[in-house]
Amino acid sequence: MTFVAGVIAAGLVAVLVTQIHPPWTVMDRGTEYVTRAGQRETVTLSDGTRFTLAPESRLALSRHYASGDRAVTLDGEAFFAVVHDAAHPFSVRAGRAVATDVGTAFDVRAYPGEQAVQVAVFEGAVHVARGAADQSTLTARDEASVTDRGIRVARDADVAAVVGWTRGALAFHSAPLPDVVRALERWYDLEIVATDTGLLGQRVTIETTDDTPDRTLATLGAVLRAHVERHGRQVRITPDTR
Repeated sequence: MTFVAGVIAAGLVAVLVTQIHPPWTVMDRGTEYVTRAGQRETVTLSDGTRFTLAPESRLALSRHYASGDRAVTLDGEAFFAVVHDAAHPFSVRAGRAVATDVGTAFDVRAYPGEQAVQVAVFEGAVHVARGAADQSTLTARDEASVTDRGIRVARDADVAAVVGWTRGALAFHSAPLPDVVRALERWYDLEIVATDTGLLGQRVTIETTDDTPDRTLATLGAVLRAHVERHGRQVRITPDTR
């Protein structure tokens, strides 16, 4: 049974959050969990809630989490299996958005520098708020994009692909190349340079499953019809002039 399937079978809640390293440090505002580029961490909290942090992410607990204030803040990405407690709801503050458990499984993505906070519901329902006046309740297979302009909801989304990273799978569907580059830098701890405007304007559709960085980069080069050169952590993508 996969981790995602296990979350659903257990009827728990899932969310995406940010990370830092070492895996945890005690701060004034509460415990913080951190990951580096190329690293994932899985942690089980005192209430049984479990989460997996994606690369280059940080998750901070409320100082009073253990006594019932089950609020966390997120920079980056994480998948949560949250034990539901109606008297003490679990909430994730990520950028402009606050996602609150209504007894379900869901995913939240909020990396610094990205224009939108993404919330995808696996099953059940999630309440998403952007301030007091702008709120929405999502149900299974809904995906919300929260920006300065408000909350936009897409129905019947491919939520399984969204959480594929928890099992080592990355999926990009018509994604701008700069977004793909940033994701691969986090995932593989690389520094990728692509400066050609023609390449940067392309959209990329690829899927990888536990692939090595060289294999993923070769796939990306084939899709872009570009030359990819790697020296250690340094990667350069240029147009293929052949």
